[in-house]
Amino acid sequence: MFGNMTAFLKAYIPRKGSFFANVLTLMTGTALGQGLALAAAPLLTRLYSPEDFGTLAVYVSISAILVSLASLRYDWAILLPEDNQVAANLLVLCFAILLAMTLLTGLGLLVIKDPLLHWINAPGLSPYLWLVPFSLVAAGAYQILSNWAIRQKAFGRLARTKLSQGLGRALTQVGLGLLNLRPMGLLIGDVIGRAGGGATLAALAWRQEGEALKSVTPSGIWAAARRYRRFPIFSGASTLLNAATPQVPILMLSAFYGAQVVGWFSLGQMVIAVPMSLITMSGSQVFRAEAARLVHTDPRALKRKFYRAAQRLMLGTLPIAFLALISPWVMAPVFGEKWRVAGVYTQALTPMFITQFVAVPISHLTIHELQDWELFWDLGRLVLTFGVFYLAHRLSYTPRGLLFLYSLSMSLGMISLYILNVQAIKRKIRHADTA
Repeated sequence: MFGNMTAFLKAYIPRKGSFFANVLTLMTGTALGQGLALAAAPLLTRLYSPEDFGTLAVYVSISAILVSLASLRYDWAILLPEDNQVAANLLVLCFAILLAMTLLTGLGLLVIKDPLLHWINAPGLSPYLWLVPFSLVAAGAYQILSNWAIRQKAFGRLARTKLSQGLGRALTQVGLGLLNLRPMGLLIGDVIGRAGGGATLAALAWRQEGEALKSVTPSGIWAAARRYRRFPIFSGASTLLNAATPQVPILMLSAFYGAQVVGWFSLGQMVIAVPMSLITMSGSQVFRAEAARLVHTDPRALKRKFYRAAQRLMLGTLPIAFLALISPWVMAPVFGEKWRVAGVYTQALTPMFITQFVAVPISHLTIHELQDWELFWDLGRLVLTFGVFYLAHRLSYTPRGLLFLYSLSMSLGMISLYILNVQAIKRKIRHADTA
C-alpha cells in the first residue's frame, strides 16, 4: 500500500524545478495578490461608484497601451542570450528606452489631453492624467525586471512581488476610499500596485549578476540592440496592437455608453480575471522560459510540452465557465445591488474567457522569432474588434448584445492563435530535421 502511495505522490506532486512546480510557485503568489484584490472588492464597490470604476478602467486602458511600448519589447529578448553579458546590456538598454518613453508620454499628454478625453467621453479623468507617467515608469520597470528574474528562474522571488503588489493596491484603494478621495484612491492604488516588488527584483538582478552589469558598455548596448532589432520592429508593433486590442472595448464603451457601463464591464472582467490569472499569467511566464530553451535544443520536446499544457488548461476551463455563467446571481449579494448588471456582462463574455484561458499561456510566437506572424495576427484582431464595436453601435445593440458578439469574435481569434503556435513548432521541427 505504501509503495502505491509513494508512486502516486511521485506521479502527481510536481518535482522542484519542474514546469508545473514553477507554475505552482508563481500561481501561489498571483493567487495571494489577486485574492487580496478580490477580497477588497466588496468593500471597494461600496466606497466607490460604477462611474469611479469606469474612470479607473479608462485610466488603466491608457496606461496599458503605453506600457506595451515601455521598452519596445527588448525586455522579451533578455531571456534569449546564452551570455549573461549580452543579457545585461539588454537590461540597461531597456531602462534607457523606458526613461525616454516616460518623458515623451508626459509631453504628449500635455498636447493631446483635451481631444483625447473628448473622444473617449471621459471628462472625469482630466484631473488625474498626470498620474499616467508614474504608472508607465513603475509598470515598465517591473516588466523589465520580471523578465530578468524569469531568465534567472527566480520564480519564488517573482511570486512574492505579486503578493506585495496586491497588498499595496488594496490597502491604498481602501484607505483613500475611506477618506472619500474618489476616484483618486482607485488610481493612486493602481500606481502603487504596479510599483510593488520592483525594488526587490532590482536587488536580485544586482546581487546575482552585478559583475555583468558593471561591465556594460555603450558598444555592447548597441550590439545587443542590433542583434535583437526584430523585437522592436515586429514585436514592438505587435505588442502595441496586442495591448491596444483588449483596451478598445473599454474605450469604445466609454465613448458610446459612458463611465457607468464601463464600470460594470470592468468589475465583471475583474471577477473572472482573478481565477484566470492564477494560471494564465504564471503558466505563460514559466512556459516562455521553458520554450526559450527547448526551441533551440529539442523542438520535439517543446511540441510534447505544448500539447500537454493545452490539455491541462482545457480541464481548467470548467470552473471558469461555471463562475461566469452564475455571475448574475453572485454580483448583487457580494458587491451590492447596483452591480448586478456586471454579472450579465460577464455571462456574455464566457466564450472569450474559455478560449483565452487555453490559448494565451502557451502562445509565444516571439520565442520562434516569428514576430511578423504575431504582428499580422494582432493587427487582424484589432481590426476585428473595431469592426464589431462599430457595427453593433450602428445597429443600436444593447451593451450586452454587443459584448456577446465581441466575445464570439475574440474566441475565433484565440483559436487561430493556437493554430499558429502549432504551425510554428512544426516549422521548427522541420528545420531541425533538415539541419
